[in-house]
Amino acid sequence: MAALTSLALGLGSMAVGAFTSFQGSQKAEEGAAQAAQGSRIQAEAARQAAQISKEQAAASVVFAGQERDINNTAAQQSVAAAGASRDINQGIVGEQKEIEATKRQAMEIDAKRQQLEVIRNQQRGRALGLTTATAQGAGKGSGLQGAYGQISGASGVNLLGIQQNLQAGRNIFDSNAAITDYNSSMADLTYNYAVQQAANQTARSNLAYGYAESNAGFQTRQADVQTLSSQGAGQVAIGQSQMQLGQSQMSLGSQLFNAGPSIFNMGQNFNQLGGFGQSSSFGGYNPSPLMKWLA
Repeated sequence: MAALTSLALGLGSMAVGAFTSFQGSQKAEEGAAQAAQGSRIQAEAARQAAQISKEQAAASVVFAGQERDINNTAAQQSVAAAGASRDINQGIVGEQKEIEATKRQAMEIDAKRQQLEVIRNQQRGRALGLTTATAQGAGKGSGLQGAYGQISGASGVNLLGIQQNLQAGRNIFDSNAAITDYNSSMADLTYNYAVQQAANQTARSNLAYGYAESNAGFQTRQADVQTLSSQGAGQVAIGQSQMQLGQSQMSLGSQLFNAGPSIFNMGQNFNQLGGFGQSSSFGGYNPSPLMKWLA
């Protein structure tokens, strides 16, 4: 009976060991497959991350080009505004020089007129003396005609001076009107330049917003890729755990399988270890401790 029992125990141990090894092998294969799937997910995540980096770099180049264009436009506008401002200022300076030249001319004309007036006053004094002489009976002489000539000459000088001063005033007013026009043009230039710079600033703000929005999109995609990579890493970890568990079960099954012959051999040596049993003092059968353990 001990031999049969040991044989049954040995075969049972071998069967359990073989089954346990089979289950362990299946778990190890499933773990390897899951780990391989996780590795493929990680590889795909790495590929997507690289693609996102390429797209982000390309977008940065595009935004940098747009910013360069805005800066170039602003620089060209600044140069154009500076040139126009120079032309206007040169026009203002030219008109101011014209005013000063007109004032100088008027001053010289007035000085000449005053000089002539001094001479005329001298001549009028002589004419006055002649008039007095004429009143005393010398009216038929040439003195009267000379007095008339002096009066006419003085009138002519006065009229010429008035006309010259009037022309000088007109020239000054014309130059001042031109300066006013230049100042108006300068005001328009300043306003237009301010509008252009405001448009450039708006374009820069829109560009910065677009760049930030683009980066936010790339960061969102990168976060999704990192999540995917983490999922792949999780599957790899789970697969490796299953592989280790399967290998442990395979090791346990191998140990149980290899223990079968030992159990059978132990049963063959049962009689040497303690026999099947001993008779009791009452003639009954008393199982040995080893039989109890085998049972």
